[in-house]
Amino acid sequence: MTLSSPSADRPTRPPVRRELLEGPIAATLLRKSLSVVGGMIAMLSFNLVDSWFIARLGTEPLAAVSFTFPVVFAVINLLIGLVAWLLIHRRLQERAPQMPASG
Repeated sequence: MTLSSPSADRPTRPPVRRELLEGPIAATLLRKSLSVVGGMIAMLSFNLVDSWFIARLGTEPLAAVSFTFPVVFAVINLLIGLVAWLLIHRRLQERAPQMPASG
């Protein structure tokens, strides 16, 4: 009777997935979140510079931009949520067992 190694029974995973699942949690979270933090800093910088230039036009244009931001933000978030819901629904429908046609 021969003993097989534990890794011989499991299918091998691609290196990226193995690193994500079996690597250190703190380092993985930090590495994955750096791009998000960079994007947020870029957006914040853009908005600050944009507000500065609009403020040079006067208080009314700045107030108009400040008023429309929450509306645009809400519409974008609703669209992202709708697309996510549609993609999840489509994936669940693909996995659901098909009902036989009656007839």
